[in-house]
Amino acid sequence: MSSLLERIEERLESSSSPRVRAELLGEKACYLARGGERDAAKALVQDMRAEWGSAHIPDAMVWIMLAEGLIYYFSSSPRESWDRIVRAQHLSASLALPRLAVLTSAWMAHLEFGRSNYLEMRRHLRNVFDGDWRTHDDAALRAFLVLGDGSLNAGLNELARQSYEVAHRLAVRTGDRLALAAIMYNRAVHGFNSLMANGIVDACPPSREQLTRFALELESARHFEALIGASAFAQALDLTRGRYLLAVGEVVEASLIFRRLRLNQLPSPVAEMVSAYEVVCKVRIGDKEAARMGLEAYLSQVPSSLDVDDFLLVNSAYAEVACELGLTREAEILSAAVEKSKSIYSEIRSELITVLNDFPVCDLGCS
Repeated sequence: MSSLLERIEERLESSSSPRVRAELLGEKACYLARGGERDAAKALVQDMRAEWGSAHIPDAMVWIMLAEGLIYYFSSSPRESWDRIVRAQHLSASLALPRLAVLTSAWMAHLEFGRSNYLEMRRHLRNVFDGDWRTHDDAALRAFLVLGDGSLNAGLNELARQSYEVAHRLAVRTGDRLALAAIMYNRAVHGFNSLMANGIVDACPPSREQLTRFALELESARHFEALIGASAFAQALDLTRGRYLLAVGEVVEASLIFRRLRLNQLPSPVAEMVSAYEVVCKVRIGDKEAARMGLEAYLSQVPSSLDVDDFLLVNSAYAEVACELGLTREAEILSAAVEKSKSIYSEIRSELITVLNDFPVCDLGCS
């Protein structure tokens, strides 16, 4: 299977049309951004601006904005990412650019899913499926990835399987190795996150069999990422590996992973998760003084920037620590935070299920 990047390079060598070249370079910049190659993607965008910044090629400007949005997104700068991709979407719609209209809508659905804004996610997905998505595999692939992630998050495992199957078929057809890696990553990382969060909300801790299944998914994702030389998912995969080891009682090994992660420059949400689970490791190992200091640091920090499910998981972890340390007041505060998070999580999960019911994957993905 020739890769998407190879196909882009081959077409660039044989094309002299400014509009076609703008599209191909924009697609390449987006691919590099998705793979974590931020500097290469930035350099390509700068070249595009130099060549077409003042030219009347509307496609070029939309591709530039979309690529910049993805560079910011995969650099953990959500505000800047949002600004660029919203602009790209509005411009592609106003200029009636079919491919970019559905592609930017698919990415907006992706962003809204990450913000737990499921009604807006539905609106953008409708823009995709009401548009020219069947002739634009990149937009369709992204939309089905969103449906798969959403279904996994809601605990709708069969719907997630169907959505990922369609996304996988499209990724193979286009040679998009990064999308194949993203499918494996999402099944492992989002799936594990959903398993743990739903276990807290439903008072049904995951079984050893369920944990083992996600461990296998995780190893597959790690091996494939290494095979294709991608780096965008490494930290989240390591974090999930540490959380799995902690869940099955391999506390010392989990602690080593969290310690290695802490030595890196981490995005704020990942850093918060690492700190929480490292404190859990300390209390389980018996280093109660270090655990107490970690708990105090968490309780004294500014309000968290975590998503609802991650906030639920982190508060639950610290509540365990407070109970183990016999800190009654702190345990009560954190337990109340967990209960509030459970209520919010249940509400948005119900909303997500309602939204997902609007998109029958079997019908949409049949062709």
